[in-house]
Amino acid sequence: MIKHIVFDVDRTLVDSFEPELLSLQEAIEIVTKRKLEREELSKLTTLPTSEFFRCLNLNEGEIKQVNKEWEKTFSKYKTVCFKNIKELIKEVTEKKYMYLVNVSVDVHYRSRRIGSRLLKYFIEQMHDVGFEEI
Repeated sequence: MIKHIVFDVDRTLVDSFEPELLSLQEAIEIVTKRKLEREELSKLTTLPTSEFFRCLNLNEGEIKQVNKEWEKTFSKYKTVCFKNIKELIKEVTEKKYMYLVNVSVDVHYRSRRIGSRLLKYFIEQMHDVGFEEI
């Protein structure tokens, strides 16, 4: 019998791939003055973080700058919940399952503030179906 369910937010409950990709592309261009093509960047994001930044030839200072710019540029792009997520959360809530929502954060690749924004957005979207922040 299922008693607990754990969800990840980004790319699971919230469709954040395009906003993340476009804002990361913009942040990299601001810092490096190089514009990576969307397809190239999309392929690179499948790599482990250290490999991702190695392929971009970024040093530690540039990585920090990219993350800082990424936090700024991310808010310009709209994120949305995937279709039927509200219905799923409502059903889980009605069945009284204990569930947790998680935002994974990789120190270099995933900005903590971006993860927090995604979680805040999700909470705002789900409030009317019984989702409560603990």
